[in-house]
Amino acid sequence: MMFRILLTQLTFPRGAKRMVNLANAFCTKPSSASASTIFALSSGHGRCGVAVIRVSGPSCKEAVQSLCRQKTLPAARQAVLKRLFDPVSREMIDKGLVLWFPGPSSFTGEDCAEFHVHGGSAVVSAMLETLGTLPGLRPAEPGDFTRRAFLSGKMDLTEVEGLGDLIHAETSAQRRQAVRQMEGDLGNVYAAWRRRILKCLADVEAFIDFSEDENIEEDTLVRAKAEIERVCEELQNHLSDNRQGERLRDGVHVAIIGEPNVGKSSLLNALCQRPAAIVSPMAGTTRDVVETAINLGGFPVLLSDTAGLRETSDFVEKEGVRRALDRASKADLKVLVLDASTLVHTKLSAVSWSQFVYHHMASLGIGTNSCDHTDDNKFPETGQPSSSSRSDRPLDTSFSDITQSYAVLSNTDALRSQIGGSLSRLYQSVLGKVEVVSDEVSDSRVCNTQILNKSTVPKAENMNTSRPLVLDEKVDISDGVIVAVNKSDLVPAEKKSLLPKSEDLSAPVCCLSCTTTDGLDSFVSLLAERVKYLCGDPLAGSPSLTQARHRTHLTQCLRHLTSYLEQVNHCDSDIVLAAQALRRAMRELGRVTGAVNVEDILDVIFKDFCIGK
Repeated sequence: MMFRILLTQLTFPRGAKRMVNLANAFCTKPSSASASTIFALSSGHGRCGVAVIRVSGPSCKEAVQSLCRQKTLPAARQAVLKRLFDPVSREMIDKGLVLWFPGPSSFTGEDCAEFHVHGGSAVVSAMLETLGTLPGLRPAEPGDFTRRAFLSGKMDLTEVEGLGDLIHAETSAQRRQAVRQMEGDLGNVYAAWRRRILKCLADVEAFIDFSEDENIEEDTLVRAKAEIERVCEELQNHLSDNRQGERLRDGVHVAIIGEPNVGKSSLLNALCQRPAAIVSPMAGTTRDVVETAINLGGFPVLLSDTAGLRETSDFVEKEGVRRALDRASKADLKVLVLDASTLVHTKLSAVSWSQFVYHHMASLGIGTNSCDHTDDNKFPETGQPSSSSRSDRPLDTSFSDITQSYAVLSNTDALRSQIGGSLSRLYQSVLGKVEVVSDEVSDSRVCNTQILNKSTVPKAENMNTSRPLVLDEKVDISDGVIVAVNKSDLVPAEKKSLLPKSEDLSAPVCCLSCTTTDGLDSFVSLLAERVKYLCGDPLAGSPSLTQARHRTHLTQCLRHLTSYLEQVNHCDSDIVLAAQALRRAMRELGRVTGAVNVEDILDVIFKDFCIGK
């Protein structure tokens, strides 16, 4: 059929301009690299055995001839031992290996050379100073060599980003994902979608131009619609990846939360195996968020120790509590630390344990079911809670208050409704009406109202306060929470069976002691398992999204394709306008891979590259 379209194109030139424009839209190429020749140390700064200095550009040949004092270039892609000289003073600088890579068969697509010299700082400085005196040469900017590879068509933009991720990879999982992207797996997926959309657009354009001449099959639009529907489905599945690739690239954010003096800072220090946070028996020692990065089973994790959550009149501690709740709301995973020495005095059934922990989190102002948070779970763009919130009745329920209430009342059937009523009032305290506080700092127990309202907790206005909560109903805490019962060394052996277990809650539980390290290995294994689940296997299945930039353009692409389908489903729609939606979808995909003009984002992408790469 495509042959028929091309044949008709020659016979009926009125569609020629549109088809040429269509081809140009698909085949837009990056502009050529700069005419200057660049050089840089590619092996990194500091004393080393061998230093690699790279040169690329039109004057590369003359640079090699000047330093080697020979007109004959080394054999292409072979290491040749040469004496290197300063062309002005004729003084020998060093003796090293010279490699010559004539373009376009080089990394940058230009003439390239590498000088492998001894890694002393004096040798490297002399080489760089000498290259700087040669005409047409200038020092390279960060990412200059890779930018030229992109502009020469050696790499698409996703491969460039994969190379950048590989340079910054700190864990084995990050390396695997980056290598896969650098090899073109992700770019090939996007290029294939773009080709399929182009084929559909070509059919639609042919239908617009030639349908009245009866040279186009009647089901052309039907087949194009079916193909676009398949692309939409694949795009939707790709976008619904639970941000696994982005988490793996940026690190899984884990917030350690809880009341003061339950061992949050001790747990952070135990996990990172160094005294990253100050540990003190004084409550409220941690005021700000203490963040540290660790490699957990090959996956990157950003641990955040936060201020203890409690009501306080201290302004600095209030700000620490606000920041703690802010960090918890944005975390991929929350570790709720409880004090085993307090819990052991509470005798609860499995159902009561789940409600106990759930309402304890609510009393601290912590939302649940927000592990895989979406934009709806985030704070406003300012990064601040919209306002403080208090109910008419102040929230003064502390962890110990809840513990004592459960210990006394949980086994008394006659008082079950009284407990339910108290919990209902607790809900209303947390979810009460918003009241602006003059210092704009939220109370530690209720400043996370926005998050709670978006979680599974029922809204206050929708609650039936006349009906007490039923304690026989097990409450879902969320798979976004790990409960760490710390200070187990303070609990007698005969009473450890009274502590909550994973089967008692809808969240994993681990009893441990940061002092004796008992149970710490089990907790690390549990945390690593959850982190691996959040990141996924970088080598399994189709490649994942790794950049917010990709997600933005792919979302727009899906929107344009959906617009096309909506228009063709209406009999009175204009097929020309529908075709425009396909062009826009193609352009969005092209901006991901760099197939269309992306000059405006190149500086952003290359700014994090090393000089010499």
